[in-house]
Amino acid sequence: MRKHFPEITIARGIIALLVIVGHAFPDGDRFMTDAVARFIHDFIYSFHMGAFIFIAGFVSAPKLLEGCDLRQALRSRFLRLMVPYLCWTAVLLLLKQPFGSLARAQFSPRLFWQLLIGAKYLGWLWYLWTLFFISALFLLLYHRLRDPRWGLLLGLILYLLHPLIPDSPLARVGQYAIFYGLGIWVRAHWDGLPGWIDRPIVPAFGLILCAASALLPLPYLISGCAGTCLTLHLARRIAARPSRACEHWTELGERSYDVYLLGYYVQTPLRVALDTLLHVPYWPQVLLCAALGLLIPLLLSRSLASRAGWFRRAFLGHVR
Repeated sequence: MRKHFPEITIARGIIALLVIVGHAFPDGDRFMTDAVARFIHDFIYSFHMGAFIFIAGFVSAPKLLEGCDLRQALRSRFLRLMVPYLCWTAVLLLLKQPFGSLARAQFSPRLFWQLLIGAKYLGWLWYLWTLFFISALFLLLYHRLRDPRWGLLLGLILYLLHPLIPDSPLARVGQYAIFYGLGIWVRAHWDGLPGWIDRPIVPAFGLILCAASALLPLPYLISGCAGTCLTLHLARRIAARPSRACEHWTELGERSYDVYLLGYYVQTPLRVALDTLLHVPYWPQVLLCAALGLLIPLLLSRSLASRAGWFRRAFLGHVR
């Protein structure tokens, strides 16, 4: 299998930006009174995490389909995902004690055990816990079966079953596993797909379906697939024309995991300062939280690239 896909790196950068923008709204986890803000927020949330997990499946496909040492692969996934999850969770617990009164979601240390099973109170750390268990399931599946269609079947079954356990952390595993399976299947058939993805009708349908999902309760599988196709189309257009913008998108894609992990601990205090303490007007607050929520983690990622090895391994999941 071909190893490098510039458009996938750029797609990861696009999704990282959407994550930061989606988390810039101070009332994003409450009822949003501004109709434009609510539409932008719901448009992003109609597909962005499904697309992120699709890309994770796409990148993981060679190890799964060509074979790998199961124990070593599981260890690598644990170091990459669960070690940062546990370390950032510890930081979250420490910060919740002195600053808990400023947080919208209160937390009692007695509920610590819920954090270990991927429960609420975690901001966007849920992604790490969820992706670890999805990737572990697929490693176990492909350890015996190398046909990418089995991943699609597993993902579809879990997706159909996840509404039965809506309040369980495993519901997210069921909701998003189908995108991981799709990423593996698409990687296996990628040589025959770009011609279809490049068609102008793809972004048109993607925009229409994601916009509709922001207004109507469409199944997440539909909007997630539509948004993923839209993202891939845009990424391929950017990659086809080397430029300074292409370089910036590529860097953001390469540092997207760092930006994702650091972004929460930049944007959360920013929202508290701008909204609760300074009472900055709504849209300037959103713009500042989005801009600084992207710029500061990106600069931190650059500065940590060649130093603080223990921090990168423990908090950013950099595996040797």
